Amino acid sequence: MVDAAPGLPAYTAIALQDGRPRIAYYYYADIRTPGQLRYAAWMGDQWQLSIVDSDVGPLDSTGPKRPALRFAADRPYIAYYDGGDQTVKVATWADGAWAADVVSGPTQTGESISLALDRGAAVHLSFYDARAAALVYAVRAGAIWATTEVAAEAFAGWFSSLALDAADRPHICFTQETEETSDLRYAHLTAAGWQVETVETGAPVTGDYCALALDAAGAAHIAYLDDERAVLRYARRAAEGWACETVDAAGAVGQYAALALDASAAPRIAYAGMTVRDLKFAALVDDAAATATPTTTVTPTSTPPPAATSTTTPTATLAPAETPRVYLPLLVR
Repeated sequence: MVDAAPGLPAYTAIALQDGRPRIAYYYYADIRTPGQLRYAAWMGDQWQLSIVDSDVGPLDSTGPKRPALRFAADRPYIAYYDGGDQTVKVATWADGAWAADVVSGPTQTGESISLALDRGAAVHLSFYDARAAALVYAVRAGAIWATTEVAAEAFAGWFSSLALDAADRPHICFTQETEETSDLRYAHLTAAGWQVETVETGAPVTGDYCALALDAAGAAHIAYLDDERAVLRYARRAAEGWACETVDAAGAVGQYAALALDASAAPRIAYAGMTVRDLKFAALVDDAAATATPTTTVTPTSTPPPAATSTTTPTATLAPAETPRVYLPLLVR
């Protein structure tokens, strides 16, 4: 038992420090009482608990948004949404206490927070700003936060996932709606500005619960839910375009996807079933063929930072049709 206090723990994030688990999570006594952001650290023989933020608002008003947890130089960083004052914050442990820094707000914002730390321990975030209906990227250098709208309108960034490459450049996968579809998109920052591409188009929804990982060469890999077919999908970026394939189509699956790559860049995906609420895990077991179902990708649109991404319509190209690879979906619980 990590936290035996009676109540409603919700929305967890986990990371390892020296091989020992650390967990950030929301805790609510009930759905109406303002909740707390808590932190649990395994000390080898017991869990040590601390309160990061004593008032993050009630569960039944703004609701929790999943926190994000990372470590740099043995210091934890937690990005989270504070429903009490409707702000995005980053909390760190320093001098024996938690200290929180406001990134954005007050506004109804902070959906789908993703956190990364670069080699200099600078904090990078992506999140959805409900006020602007935009995907926001934020970076802190010293005490200054700089924020940029990567893509605006059409609920851009309702789901997002952030990763940094070897040069500490940000890459973000996210969802964005059109009048008839919801698309999975991918953005990365270059000297010319943010370049945005469409990975896959869905009707009605593709890309929910997207999770991004970069391989050693900096190529993007994305796991996500295709809500139209209720299947788990996986995409990887190659020179000729995006290669997308179905990982698991057994029943309704694909929510809450989490993605990791092994040393050979083969994907490992944890995700949830949507009917009986199983926890599942899928691994690539046959990579003899180079993947994929044909899919459209786009010529990137360019926007200079910090302006929002251009809405011009890009031209489309097709990734080649090849033999699908074999995945092994396993039931965890």
